[in-house]
Amino acid sequence: MKVKLFASLREGRFKEKEWEYVKGITVSHILGKLNINKVEVGALLVNSLHVGPDYTLQEDDILAVFPVLGGG
Repeated sequence: MKVKLFASLREGRFKEKEWEYVKGITVSHILGKLNINKVEVGALLVNSLHVGPDYTLQEDDILAVFPVLGGG
């Protein structure tokens, strides 16, 4: 399984990382391990499809985590 972080979420972390797959692991679990607060997250994608934090990941999934974007 692969985890990709974007923009400000990379600061002090990584851009892309192979993650050890554990049966039943959820997106929320990974966010917790990375110390990413859910309010910081603007979009979660698994294999280019939008998912929620309770999504259960599969062994070959690619999780992409995008921050909330501001502007005006």
